[in-house]
Amino acid sequence: MGSAPTLCRIEKALALACLVPPNDDREIEAGFVSDVLSEVLARASRGSLLVTAQCGLNVIAVASFTEIPAVIVTSGHEPAEEVVSKAREEGVGLYTTAAETFDVVAGLARLGVAGRQAERGANRAGEAP
Repeated sequence: MGSAPTLCRIEKALALACLVPPNDDREIEAGFVSDVLSEVLARASRGSLLVTAQCGLNVIAVASFTEIPAVIVTSGHEPAEEVVSKAREEGVGLYTTAAETFDVVAGLARLGVAGRQAERGANRAGEAP
């Protein structure tokens, strides 16, 4: 596998609509998917890409707090203008797509974006995948 894809490459490859461009076109090595924001707070890695069907203000707050550079909102959900403004204010890239969450994650995997488990390495005995 080559180098990790940049946010710009991900946007183009997955035909995402960009509502708020990210602060920089950084490489994304890991992704995290959840609609449960407390799980994102507890488990997402700094610098990872968040994929979710949630599109409220709290998504941006959580992304900013956890230093997630960008969020992809899936399943055709459209964030309200206040969410877009907050993303811009916090420097969080915000993308939307009509694609289902599973399909977005599959596309990210094809581009070389790893999940949290792959980022940590192989499972230890008794550890859930």
